[in-house]
Amino acid sequence: MEADNYSIERELGCLLEKYTGVETDSVSEEIARQKIAAYIHDLMGEGRGRLLSFMYLVDVKESLFQLIIKGYPEEEWPLLLADLVLKRLLEKVYTR
Repeated sequence: MEADNYSIERELGCLLEKYTGVETDSVSEEIARQKIAAYIHDLMGEGRGRLLSFMYLVDVKESLFQLIIKGYPEEEWPLLLADLVLKRLLEKVYTR
């Protein structure tokens, strides 16, 4: 049985709050992407170690993380990394 959009958005909101501390009850994928990108941008200011720890916590594949870090300009990292995080969070939502 496929989950309805409200349930998916609610679960995504819960995971977003769990990993970033951003409080939200329900969130669309695009809003989640923007919030994750803003969070990643803030982490980048705190050092690469914090960013790597966050990626590890969310369980983003390190090889994909490294592809972005080595292959794209730093100003593009937040949205590209947010896409990886969002994909992983959605995988978690669908497997619950």
